[in-house]
Amino acid sequence: DLLVRRVMSPSKAAAKPAASHRKASAEKSTPAKAKGKTAPKAAVAKEDDVEGKELLEEVLDKLCRCCDHDDQDGEIGRVEFFATCEAALRIVTKDPKEDLSIKQRKAIAAWWKEQDLVGSGNDTRMTFDSPFCVSFKKSIVPKVEEYLQASEDAPKLTASKEPREFGAWMQTTCVSDLEKVLFPEVVKKAPASAAGADAAEVETPPEYPLTVDFKELPQSIAVAKKFGKRSLVLASGKDQVETYFSYQMTSAIDLKQVLGEVLLKKSKTKEEALEDMCTSVKTSLDSSGFCKPLWIRMANTAFALTEYLHPTKFPEELFSADESVWNPAVALEKELVTKQQHDNLVIDMKTTRKKWDDFNVVITHTGDLDFANEYLKTALPKFDDLAILVVDPASCS
Repeated sequence: DLLVRRVMSPSKAAAKPAASHRKASAEKSTPAKAKGKTAPKAAVAKEDDVEGKELLEEVLDKLCRCCDHDDQDGEIGRVEFFATCEAALRIVTKDPKEDLSIKQRKAIAAWWKEQDLVGSGNDTRMTFDSPFCVSFKKSIVPKVEEYLQASEDAPKLTASKEPREFGAWMQTTCVSDLEKVLFPEVVKKAPASAAGADAAEVETPPEYPLTVDFKELPQSIAVAKKFGKRSLVLASGKDQVETYFSYQMTSAIDLKQVLGEVLLKKSKTKEEALEDMCTSVKTSLDSSGFCKPLWIRMANTAFALTEYLHPTKFPEELFSADESVWNPAVALEKELVTKQQHDNLVIDMKTTRKKWDDFNVVITHTGDLDFANEYLKTALPKFDDLAILVVDPASCS
């Protein structure tokens, strides 16, 4: 209920819309024919918006993952769930010190016991495929839709007709705030060092390869982009790096999966895999008019990504953050964005840059610097121009 209240109260600590608002909404939705007017043409559902549905599902998954914020082991523990409820309460009330009341704790404890749990005593847990997570994702959507239709200042979106816009609205209105509270170790500002300072604070480019603290990773990637470099993040055997990126709003290319599908299972041809990569690039450049990072996950492979370069579908220019090499005009020339999105991004670059600056290409690998130097030099495009960020394994403890 706290999570739903958070979505339904983006600017105030109010609960559900007042009855008068719902009544007004109902009056507005009265068929025009009943008032002697011609009814407007019904909106056409975007049934073929597969990417939009996937984005919405990703956002709903993030809500569930927020409940697994402590150890991120794929299971929601009792303590984690209580902490998530308390975090939602503090966001709703805008009071960072407010605690759950005894009455609220008892209600949550009683509800928790009714769920499909594993373990015993205080060590009870539920998995992401538990009935709770499945039913939660199904039940929160109509509640959000109800609010959007009843509120005068909210966009009139529905999950079935505008899944992409609906998911983006939930992400910016609810999920982002929860992630900032529940995952402070990867979103808080790091010390102003060469590795972790905000990009605006760094005046000279760092020397790469660069060893960075795990907490400094987001800032270090931003600094690399500022100086025209894409990032190759080496996780040094720590799975926290991939876990972090799995929680971000990205468009992902999983090269280990591609390797399995093309070379091992032979369930896809190289051309089909390239089309999938192209789709991911396009999504990162136009996600409901916005941009998001392109995450290339290598896992532990030495996938020869250079063999998949294509002049228009997967161009080498992607691997440069130098805006004289890669920019909206080049993306349009390669037919990776529409003319409308190109114009949208050009205007953005001249004003706030909130959209274009969100685009980046980040490659992750579970290995270390020795592995990269031995196996990835010929596998990755523009390897010598990449900002190689080696995550200090001690910082992931």
